[in-house]
Amino acid sequence: MRAAARREGEGFVIDGVKRLVAAAALAADLVVTARLDGRLTDFVVPADAPGVTIEPARTLDLTRRFPTVKLEGVAIPADAEVVRAEGSTYDGVLDLAALLVAADSIGAGERLQELTVEYALDRIAFGRPIGSYQAVKHFCADMLLRVEASRAAVRGGALLLAAGDPGAARAVAVAASYAADATTWIAGTALQVHGGIGFTWEHDLHLYLRRIEADAALFGSAREQRRRLAGMVL
Repeated sequence: MRAAARREGEGFVIDGVKRLVAAAALAADLVVTARLDGRLTDFVVPADAPGVTIEPARTLDLTRRFPTVKLEGVAIPADAEVVRAEGSTYDGVLDLAALLVAADSIGAGERLQELTVEYALDRIAFGRPIGSYQAVKHFCADMLLRVEASRAAVRGGALLLAAGDPGAARAVAVAASYAADATTWIAGTALQVHGGIGFTWEHDLHLYLRRIEADAALFGSAREQRRRLAGMVL
């Protein structure tokens, strides 16, 4: 949170750098957090405002873009400051974002499970499909188990969040942490079952693996979600 805002005239001027801003190049407006008078404050900044530069960045996930946003002497009016109601937080928004990312990773994990089963039935080793070997069967079964368990956790969190249930935050933390760990394991296992072909650029596996790894870090990693859950429970 090194971006800084200062008062100038009837508005503000912001300077700073924001990294890994999802879809920044597609946004009409950016919500920028900066320090103003020693406190963190949010501002709505037009993406095409003078002084705003959006630069592409190389990241693990090749299916999405996380550019770097540079703000150099960006002038904005006084009404660009986001004034929160007393006691309000972004927790509800972050819970929804974490849940949607978890659902996204489940979709990628499910597709990896399907690709792995297909490959296990096609790949012949020692005169028989590798899917006929017990160890590979166990891998495929465990992948399906993790997909279904993750889906159940995310659905539970979504129902509570939609109903405004006081326990929604706990359910989201459980779903997000479990789905992140489960789908990361699925991606690694899919890579192991595929063997050499799974490491090639020509195969789609690496695209799903990269997306799952990126999802696992967005809006709170599994470790951060468990730490948050522990704080709520204890």
